Amino acid sequence: MSADGRSIATVLAAVADEARPARLPADLWSRGMRRRRRRQVTAALAALALALPLLLVSRPGPETPADGRPAVPSRIDSPFPFVGTATSSPPGGASVIVTGPGGFGASGLFGGGYEDRAIVVGTNGSYRTVRHLNGFDAGESVLLSPDGRRVAGDWGMESSWQEGLGAAATTVLDLTTGHLRRYGAGAPVAWFPDGTRLLTSAGTLRVLHLDTGAVDDLGLRHETANVALAPDGRHAVVQDGSSLTVLDLTTGQTRTMATLDERHTLAGPGAWDGHGRVAVWECTPACSGVPQVALTLTYIDADTGAPATGPALRLAGVAGARLLGWQRDGDAVAVRFRDSGTSFTPPTGRRADVTAPPGGQPEVVALRPDGPGTVLVRVPAGADRVEVARGFLDRFGAAPASLRERLLDWLASHTGALVLLMAAGAALYAVRRYRRRNA
Repeated sequence: MSADGRSIATVLAAVADEARPARLPADLWSRGMRRRRRRQVTAALAALALALPLLLVSRPGPETPADGRPAVPSRIDSPFPFVGTATSSPPGGASVIVTGPGGFGASGLFGGGYEDRAIVVGTNGSYRTVRHLNGFDAGESVLLSPDGRRVAGDWGMESSWQEGLGAAATTVLDLTTGHLRRYGAGAPVAWFPDGTRLLTSAGTLRVLHLDTGAVDDLGLRHETANVALAPDGRHAVVQDGSSLTVLDLTTGQTRTMATLDERHTLAGPGAWDGHGRVAVWECTPACSGVPQVALTLTYIDADTGAPATGPALRLAGVAGARLLGWQRDGDAVAVRFRDSGTSFTPPTGRRADVTAPPGGQPEVVALRPDGPGTVLVRVPAGADRVEVARGFLDRFGAAPASLRERLLDWLASHTGALVLLMAAGAALYAVRRYRRRNA
């Protein structure tokens, strides 16, 4: 070896003697795994942040289908947990409302103090909830406007107690904006056909003008929900016990139309048809709250109170039925309640109401003279009431929202919560990383 070679070897040996051997930490593997998991979480959060705009684009639009197109789905499915509310994520208009005992889990985790909720099915296939502090029933104490753009309820809907109004309040929720407005008008009874007014009750029947908030007291005592408005919105027929009374909704004048026996009762909110007749259920054996009853529609002339002729429509072996209205081809649309299996004794002094039986699975049907009824809308198990917007009675047959569409809509309705969750996760990650660097 040359002198130069020996010098280089000597220098390298000296450097080697001074060098410290590399020391691998005992937790090198776990450190690498933690770093990998952090990268995966960061990538997932970034992917979710990028996907949110796509979810919003993929969400069904809030527009009502064009006139003539089906808008009422043939099936309502059980709602997903934590469905978005109509106030925080308005559906833009609805065709159906469904309620059931317990509100489909309304009082569960994150119930927010609400004991009941209605499922509002949008014309775009979306599912939203309208909540109540105590309880309500679709078509009876929570009412969908004829055009499906508003929902009316009492003081307990969406925690709407307001000082000065108390329990005598009507709450109206705009499904296109999520805006709530409260009126000191009593509880809602029925929508006028034009959707600009509500018939309400605070001991007596009243007319609430939604735009101005003005209230006209008609003076007629009211203790029942069995009321049907005429198609022109000028009159209403009210059943009080056995008496059918016609009420002029402009002047407040009344006249007795007919007196009903135990086998007859007003058929429902759509009982007044477009031909000057009022439909009445004839019950066999009687409208007495038995678990099964046979129902036949009979008719009364609205002007004279005399019996009138009309299509012979029948239902057999049901707990009851509620007539919603009439289609252009003459078919009647009703909610049919299947046999509840239990008898029901009404309170003393009150007649049993076959239009609102205490049990039985509901379904929306079309009634024709030549058959027992064609099912138009099926509702999930656990539902006991269903309401259809009156302006959609000729627009049944829409396909139910697919699982994918419902999932996308569910995610889109929780966009705000997802953004907050991502922000909280990013903040937590930043804090933990800062602490490690400064430990």
